[in-house]
Amino acid sequence: MQMLNQMHSELLQLKKLSEQVLHLEKSINEPPTNLPTLREKFSSTPVEISAPSPILKLKDVIANIPNYDGYKISIFQFSRACERARRLLPASQEPQLVQLIINKLEGDAYQLTEGNEYYSVDDLIDKLKTIFAPHKTVSQYRGELANIYKLPTESILKYVGRIKDLRTAIIDTYRRTRGGVDSQFIEEIDNEVLEAFINGLPSNIITRIEYRQIGNLDEAIEWAIKISRALEVEAARETRYAARSAPAKIFRADPHLYQPTTGTDNVPRQILTKSTDAVPRPFIKPLVPGQPGPNSPNCRYCKSPGHDISTCRKLAYKNQSGSGNADGRPVEQGASQETAAALARPTQQ
Repeated sequence: MQMLNQMHSELLQLKKLSEQVLHLEKSINEPPTNLPTLREKFSSTPVEISAPSPILKLKDVIANIPNYDGYKISIFQFSRACERARRLLPASQEPQLVQLIINKLEGDAYQLTEGNEYYSVDDLIDKLKTIFAPHKTVSQYRGELANIYKLPTESILKYVGRIKDLRTAIIDTYRRTRGGVDSQFIEEIDNEVLEAFINGLPSNIITRIEYRQIGNLDEAIEWAIKISRALEVEAARETRYAARSAPAKIFRADPHLYQPTTGTDNVPRQILTKSTDAVPRPFIKPLVPGQPGPNSPNCRYCKSPGHDISTCRKLAYKNQSGSGNADGRPVEQGASQETAAALARPTQQ
C-alpha cells in the first residue's frame, strides 16, 4: 500500500513537470512586453564616459620649479612652486621629488643642504627657510599686509607676487610656531589678503573693482589685470588724440634773427630759422603808408624798433650836425640819404 502511494505521488510530479516545461518554452518564445528595448534604454539613460586620468611624470612636474640660489626669488615663491609639484604627484613619489628639487638648488642654497638627507618637501623647505626667510612673527607679517600697496612703477603681477609671499609667510610662520594650521585661521587670513590686495590698488582701479562680486583672491587678481589693461588702452587713445589735435609748428623767418648774406652771384639770401614761438607774431599795420610798422626789424644804427636805418632820425641828425662842406655849410639832405643807403647796403663777401 505504501508503495502504491509513492508511485502515485511520482506520477503527479511528472505531470507537473511537463506543465512546467511547456510554460518555460512559452516564456522563451514570446518576447517580453514590459521591458524596454535597447535603443530606449540607452537613449533615456546618459552614458558617462570617464576620461582617463592624466599620467604625470617627474620630469614634467620638476620643469615648473625654478632654480633657487637664495636671492633671485623669494623663498616663499620657491616653496609655492614645490608645493604645487607635490600635489600633482602621488605620495609614493615624494622622496624622488625631493631629490630632484635639491638638484634645482644653486649657490648658498645648495651649500646649506649638501650632505643632508631629506625625504619630504616640508623638511627641505623648512631647512631653507631657517636661513633665507625673514625672522618675523605672525603679527609683523600681518602688519605688513595691512600697509601694502602697489608701487607706481610696479606691474600688477609683481604686486600680486608680494601679496602671495606675505600670505605664505603668515601661514608658514603660524604652522611652525603652533605645530599646525586650522581651516578657520586660513579662512581669516584669506579674507585679510583679499581686502589688503584691493585697498593697495590705485584709486582708478579700486573705483571700478569695488562694485563687482568678488569672492576670492584669484577673482580679484583677474579683474585687476583686466581693468589695468583697459586703462592702458584708454590712456594710449587719449595720447593719440592729443597728438592729432595739437597745433602744427610753423616755420617762418624770425625778423630778430634775420641775417642777409650775399652769394657769389651777388644775390642777397635770407637764412630761415625755426621759430621758438608756437604762435607767430601778429602783423601791425604801419601808421604812415610806405613806412615800417612797430613790429618791423630794429634799426641797425640806433637799435630801436619801428624804423629802418634809411629813415633813422638820429643818423640824419648826426650827418647834418657833425659834418659839413669846405665853407662850413652842413651836408645836404641828399648826401645824408646817400650815406644812410651806403650803410644799409650789405657788404660783399
